[in-house]
Amino acid sequence: QQADGEPFHFESLLLRDCVARGMDCDSGGTRHVCLVHYFDGIATVANSLYAIKKLVFDQGRFSLLELLEITARNFAGNETLREEILRRLPKFGNDCEEVDACAARAAKIVLDALDAVPLPPGQFAVGGFYSLHNHHGIGRELPATPDGRLAGEPISENQSPSYGTDTRGVTALLRSVARLPLERTPQ
Repeated sequence: QQADGEPFHFESLLLRDCVARGMDCDSGGTRHVCLVHYFDGIATVANSLYAIKKLVFDQGRFSLLELLEITARNFAGNETLREEILRRLPKFGNDCEEVDACAARAAKIVLDALDAVPLPPGQFAVGGFYSLHNHHGIGRELPATPDGRLAGEPISENQSPSYGTDTRGVTALLRSVARLPLERTPQ
């Protein structure tokens, strides 16, 4: 469905059963019910996990509680730290194996959790990393995140890096995305 609640019928044109039955996939056109779960903001998650790893565990500059309190205050009084996180720490989308590993691990965790959910016969679930245009609305509702994103700002879109953080070109970006477990997703 689209954000306005209206069904989006294009996918049904690609499903043999829907075409043969002349019915949308949401209206019983397919033999099996496919529950699609999109996990939004994978780069926001990866960059946040990496910031926590570096600042708390590797450098020991903050306790986890201290960093989360700074984030909860929307980085108020800690603008220099926020700028350091935004400008100096590596980000997803730049072919940095350490950051990309954070993205891959988070992706595997949510896909494993989805796979573990028991479903009735005839139903199956697939997960992916896709937000369409919802990353703006989701971001508006979220507090600040440890990657330097302020409260209310958009989270990352689809499998893309957070806005303005990919600085090493399209090949580096594609290498980062290729480290996600895309073999487990439809897109």
